[in-house]
Amino acid sequence: MESRKRSLVIVGPIAPPYGGPEKIMESLLGSRAFNALFEIHHVNTHKPLSNEQRSRVRVSNLLYNARDFLNLVAAIVRHRPQTVFVFLS
Repeated sequence: MESRKRSLVIVGPIAPPYGGPEKIMESLLGSRAFNALFEIHHVNTHKPLSNEQRSRVRVSNLLYNARDFLNLVAAIVRHRPQTVFVFLS
């Protein structure tokens, strides 16, 4: 009997720039063991802003967050995952 991979939507940023969250996402997405267990669908939450700009309440940040939320909803509807992993830092 063939075992099926569990569907997983994983949400988080990928580089550039390189920082802790980006390195963790890169490690998870590149892991052979992780990919062997799951059918992975990645929602990239990368924002092309400096760290200083990311930490402020601005219209651009609100628009990026709305984009990420809509991409997450679309990925859930499209792939019907058993698990959603949201990386928060």
